[in-house]
Amino acid sequence: MLELSRLRIGQFNTVMKTFDFKSSLYELVSTFQQEAKIKGVGIHVELEKGNPMSDEEIRTDESKLTLILYNLLSNSVRYSQ
Repeated sequence: MLELSRLRIGQFNTVMKTFDFKSSLYELVSTFQQEAKIKGVGIHVELEKGNPMSDEEIRTDESKLTLILYNLLSNSVRYSQ
């Protein structure tokens, strides 16, 4: 919510940098593996070759992308039955 408020008033800052997206994604998914296993939910990541996101490195705001993916994964595991 805080980030959305900042966006609305024009104070949304980004820090663009190049980072290893695949490693970050796999590391993030691994943080939810145990919780998912306890709930009987599987998490599997597969990046299709040729997909721009399957490149080793991407340029974006790493912390904001990580926060978005963290929230998506967290909610997916939390609300899965």
